[in-house]
Amino acid sequence: MFNLIKTIASPLAINKNRIAWIDIAKGIAILLVIIGHCPQIGSPLISIIFSFHMPLFFILSGYTFRAARSKDELLLHLKKNIKHLYFPVIIILIFWMFISLYQIGRIDLSIIKLLLRDGISMIYWGLGDDYNGHLRIGIPWFLISLFWSKLIIDVLSVYFKKQDVFYLIIFIAILGLYLSVNKIILIQGMTTNFISVFFIYIGMLWKQFEPQISKYSQLIFIVCLPLWLYPALNIQFINMAAWSYPQNILTIIESMAGSFSVCCICKSISEKKILSYPFMVLGTQTMIIFSVHALDYLFREIWNTETVYQTVLNRIVFVLIISFVFLELKYLTNLLINKIKNKPVF
Repeated sequence: MFNLIKTIASPLAINKNRIAWIDIAKGIAILLVIIGHCPQIGSPLISIIFSFHMPLFFILSGYTFRAARSKDELLLHLKKNIKHLYFPVIIILIFWMFISLYQIGRIDLSIIKLLLRDGISMIYWGLGDDYNGHLRIGIPWFLISLFWSKLIIDVLSVYFKKQDVFYLIIFIAILGLYLSVNKIILIQGMTTNFISVFFIYIGMLWKQFEPQISKYSQLIFIVCLPLWLYPALNIQFINMAAWSYPQNILTIIESMAGSFSVCCICKSISEKKILSYPFMVLGTQTMIIFSVHALDYLFREIWNTETVYQTVLNRIVFVLIISFVFLELKYLTNLLINKIKNKPVF
């Protein structure tokens, strides 16, 4: 019985070398992503959630990201990111097609062609929201944006001096803001990606100057808290997927202030193991949770109710259960493959 429990719990094991507060922040953020997409959620909660949750993911990605230093390393990063960021988008779309066919109830060549056309269009544009007749890919926009943002930073780091990289990223961010405000939407979500590059770079700078920032973290927290909450409570918030920056640069500052404030709280939570463990588990599995959540709208009849709190709870539980099942299947499949490979041949 103990071995069975140990086997079931193995996918939830946490590597001791991971940074606890980052996993906690990611765990909290992925829950907020699910909550923020529940249709009944209104202001000011939706405003507070959207004011920081996606910028936080990009900033944390930057904190743990080391830019390429050579062409070989650039190529290595590219291959890795295709596998871990772009390939999951394709898998999500394949699942979307099969689930859609199942729900339609019949396999028809015209329907398959229509789904293929829509799927190709969605991945080509990589949009988080519908625009000018182009279908949104929805939640996976984040993975596409993370892929291109990391690639842009890698290319800049390899081909330009460190000081020049700073200037170029500031320019790219301003360009992205200009394109967003004027609704000039580029393929592969590049309009949003230019802003994402900036957030990732902020995370990299945070990591670089962590000792100095930690020294004055309480003072910075006191400054950041009102910069975040005042506009958020007044329904002024960033929405990267919809290219919405109500106060332009001030909205970006608001999102950075909110991200830092939440991370400070997460650092405090990390001191309490009982409280931190559930969020750390979620934080280590954000990719699978994110992928399942990208398709959970297809099963809204299961989790959607007339009561907002029940809907939120149902949707979170639904996503986490399906995610856990996928994790178990992946773990048991790998376990079986390893046993077959290690089986002696007579």
